[in-house]
Amino acid sequence: MDNLDQQLYKVTHIGRILDPRYPTNLAIMIWMGVVGAAIFGIQLINGTEVIQAGISGVIALFSVFFAWAMSRELDPQHQLSAFVSALLMTIAVFLVDVRFNLIILFYMMSMLRIVNRSTGLPALLTDSLVMVVLTALVAFFGSWIYAMIGATAFLLDAVLAKPHRQHVIFAGLSIVIMIVTFILQNAQLVPIPPTTDYMIGILFATFIVVPLILKSKDVNVDCDITGEPMIPIRLQAGQVLMLLLGYHVAIWQGNAGILDLLPMWVSILGISLFPLIKPFLPKQTD
Repeated sequence: MDNLDQQLYKVTHIGRILDPRYPTNLAIMIWMGVVGAAIFGIQLINGTEVIQAGISGVIALFSVFFAWAMSRELDPQHQLSAFVSALLMTIAVFLVDVRFNLIILFYMMSMLRIVNRSTGLPALLTDSLVMVVLTALVAFFGSWIYAMIGATAFLLDAVLAKPHRQHVIFAGLSIVIMIVTFILQNAQLVPIPPTTDYMIGILFATFIVVPLILKSKDVNVDCDITGEPMIPIRLQAGQVLMLLLGYHVAIWQGNAGILDLLPMWVSILGISLFPLIKPFLPKQTD
């Protein structure tokens, strides 16, 4: 760990620097930059105003990044599986004109890192405070569903191996946020199921990711900060949590909810397809 990493981990245990000195990091930085520039250019050619074209380019850029980064968290055993997700997301941003919710994607990935504890250390108090504030924001401006997922993530961290007991308090705060936002939004427990084609898509992604989740009990990856082996049950809990979130959003928000979280679904699909691609790659490739 270099000085930059050490400085970062003094203020957060769930953050991570995208260090271009690592080949895979440099590759995704170039990749996402090219995708963002391409979408920006296409939008300009189609007559879109410069500002709107720029926004579209930035959203495309970060959508590819989140698909890649989330794959790294869901399947840390295989670095290259994240690039399958990046490829699928690249195809998606050229085919689907949707403004994915980047704040919610950031929130999801941060909660995932709290649960799977890929750094090897529990979240700092400042991490927890920031995440509970973010829980309130995404719940109030988005949906009460995210506060429920936040509560679940905090609770899992409080009870899984090497429990971080203080997160029981933050789970309780998230439940309060969920109830308050549910009331303020005058929400109704009326499902808005996705259309058949969308439902088939997420069911397919779920079906093919199950073997990977089961195999994750044998994960052999070192944590970012401590260098200790990653805890398999935490990795599996994070994987299941993302599926739980995806289905809850799909049930209550329908097709729009699935599209909002498309980079997450793409990451699930990408890491699931990688084992089928790996035999055709050069040996020693993971």
